[in-house]
Amino acid sequence: MFEMLAGYNDWANRRLYDAAAGLADADYRADHSAFFGSVHGTLNHLLVGDRVWMHRFTGEGPSPTRLDEILYDDFAGLRAAREAEDARIMAYVASLARSDLDGTIRYRTISRGYRAGAEARAATCLQPPDPSPRSGALPVDADHRRGTVARPDPLSA
Repeated sequence: MFEMLAGYNDWANRRLYDAAAGLADADYRADHSAFFGSVHGTLNHLLVGDRVWMHRFTGEGPSPTRLDEILYDDFAGLRAAREAEDARIMAYVASLARSDLDGTIRYRTISRGYRAGAEARAATCLQPPDPSPRSGALPVDADHRRGTVARPDPLSA
């Protein structure tokens, strides 16, 4: 099942990047009042998220420090990094499948990484960056709407 999901992730990302490649650069970089601004910011964020998770699962590789970090300013570099990360995800999942025929280690390893990530998010109140004031988007919960919860740097812990 995990191998299928990793393959689906790779397929979906290829389709997403094919669609983004068809955008004019001005449209690709325009602020669309989303959490990460532009399509470019959102694609960088998706790569950031996968790198954070892979670092949690493996203890290796880059681990960005901000969810809105721009890892690559050019589309070609970002696409190449996305393809490399998807290959890394698929290789990692395949290595788990080879290491355990009955699935026990595979499930425990992946769920342990998920629990570690959930604990890190809970400990740091991980939230997307504040929305643009002109976007009209509301923060994610009532405490944030009232302004009663401090928003620490999400990945600084």
